Amino acid sequence: GESATAFLAYGRISIGMQYITGKSSHQELSLFSQAICGALSGCCASFVLTPTELVKCRLQTQHLTGSVKSGVPTTPFAMMVHIIRNEGPLALMKGWTPTLLREAWGYFYFFGGYEATKLLLMNEPD
Repeated sequence: GESATAFLAYGRISIGMQYITGKSSHQELSLFSQAICGALSGCCASFVLTPTELVKCRLQTQHLTGSVKSGVPTTPFAMMVHIIRNEGPLALMKGWTPTLLREAWGYFYFFGGYEATKLLLMNEPD
């Protein structure tokens, strides 16, 4: 889910960056512009990732602390429903800011490195 979201967003954001910069193709964008597209795709991925990370962390925490009691959700879906019922749907976005920062920087370097590697490997030796 996360990678698919990031790659889809990267492609769409690259098209927008081409429009903004007046470039006719993705290859004409600077490496920095491509890395910025990666960072923005990480922002998109954070919206998908945050709820699943929250559910995962809650399940892990209750098992690690030994606080599993009867009536406490033990499956991801049950935990998601529990959070929505007890804290409201926006509670699924708890932790979004640190996730956003992590994903934006991570995908900045990931896509920047990816595009730099493509340039290095595609350049023919003289």
